[in-house]
Amino acid sequence: ISQEHTSYAVLRARDAYDQGAYSKLQENLANMIKEKVDVAVLQAAGFGERGLSLQRAKIEALARLVELSGPMRAKVLFALREGVKDCALADPDMWVCARRRFEG
Repeated sequence: ISQEHTSYAVLRARDAYDQGAYSKLQENLANMIKEKVDVAVLQAAGFGERGLSLQRAKIEALARLVELSGPMRAKVLFALREGVKDCALADPDMWVCARRRFEG
């Protein structure tokens, strides 16, 4: 890839920045990097594996967090249900059939 081609990509990126077209800026810089670097060769050499392992670790940590917080969530939901039930039963004008449903 020639120096002229790379300079043109940088010029396009600079123009996009000056015009406030930031989405084009990202695209132009990404194209310049793709033109200069053979990503397939880097991936074959092992680059990018760290990012994949971090993604997997993040997903596993989130799954463990959800699993560990299950009993606590159940307690909070139960307390919320009981609070709503108590407030509803405190209404003296509640129909008897509805009151039996809440009490039971």
